[in-house]
Amino acid sequence: MSHQPNNIFAGTQVVALVEVRGTNNSLVHPRGAVGVVTRTPTGDQDQFLVRFPDGFEASLTRDELEVLKHFKDRLGVAADVSRVISTGSSVENQSELTAAATGVITKHHSHHYFGFAETQWKLFLKESPRRVKPLLYVYRVLLTGIHLMRTGEVEANLVTLNEEFRLPYIAELIERKMKGENTSLTDADVSFHESEYQRLRGELQAAHEASQLPELPSEAARAALNDLLVRIRLRPSGR
Repeated sequence: MSHQPNNIFAGTQVVALVEVRGTNNSLVHPRGAVGVVTRTPTGDQDQFLVRFPDGFEASLTRDELEVLKHFKDRLGVAADVSRVISTGSSVENQSELTAAATGVITKHHSHHYFGFAETQWKLFLKESPRRVKPLLYVYRVLLTGIHLMRTGEVEANLVTLNEEFRLPYIAELIERKMKGENTSLTDADVSFHESEYQRLRGELQAAHEASQLPELPSEAARAALNDLLVRIRLRPSGR
């Protein structure tokens, strides 16, 4: 019976951390190529069978691959290139990350912010009592998304964002969170913030519809960002 080391199952998208070679040791795919696991190790075996988009299959050990999601998470992407910009792996990489990731941002990145805001709102509602900190996550996501649609720039700092949006309750919520006092919300508070949540979702939709961002990134921009992410991931730690 097959087993799944580190919860890698058949169907998992993975990134090759080594060059993928074929017959006569010829290079088929470079490091950083993405494929799908089609077979996990059985018995004493230690290799995964990975199929790449062109149909080529290669056997890779656990040390020679990484789950695509984890690969992105370690770079601060977490399913969205905007996180590469806002949480770049080092100051040294920040300007290059910003330039490369900005080139692949499209108006459809608004869908990420709609989905993430909805998830955060549901988590906020599940708590009892409901707290300030999860609510601030909701506002940060929505304001970041609106700002991105309007400007093409990622700004994830809520204080900086509120210099643009000037929502009077944001400063109060941040102060309550920082002091650790009165961090629970009343039913009246929740009712007000639900109204604001819906209003800002409407603003995000309007910003999406009016956005001048492209529908699709260029292939050159995709390639530049992919190359940069791979180089950062394969760079020895501490550099």
